[in-house]
Amino acid sequence: MPLVGHTGGFYELNIRAGLRAFVKANGLGRSYSLNTGFLLEKRGPDYVLAPVRQERVEEVGDTRGCFPGAPDFVAEVISPSGRLADVEEKPAEWLAAGVPMVVVVNPRDRTMSAYTTDSVVTLSEDDTLDAAM
Repeated sequence: MPLVGHTGGFYELNIRAGLRAFVKANGLGRSYSLNTGFLLEKRGPDYVLAPVRQERVEEVGDTRGCFPGAPDFVAEVISPSGRLADVEEKPAEWLAAGVPMVVVVNPRDRTMSAYTTDSVVTLSEDDTLDAAM
């Protein structure tokens, strides 16, 4: 997993803190760190900022190793050395694995793209993403 650098790290931490606070305040489930890993059927573990709904956490229980399946939301920050072309395939893979929404944050141009099975919306830092988990 490549380092995201100081700007990417800033975005990553703020996303993680906001997700965790929202999930916890609303009793929605658990938020996981980048080091958790999620096992998808068609490939090995992937590492992202991701929450999982409480009912799915209870189904799985406290298991060892990576979470067996996809999370309920994915946020990924493009690293400074990362190319947008390398990241463009990932949202489709996550959506195919059952993730309802994938957000890709691009610190270079200060935008984020929210992907669902129906659409892709690109937002600036002044916009607000409104989505349910």
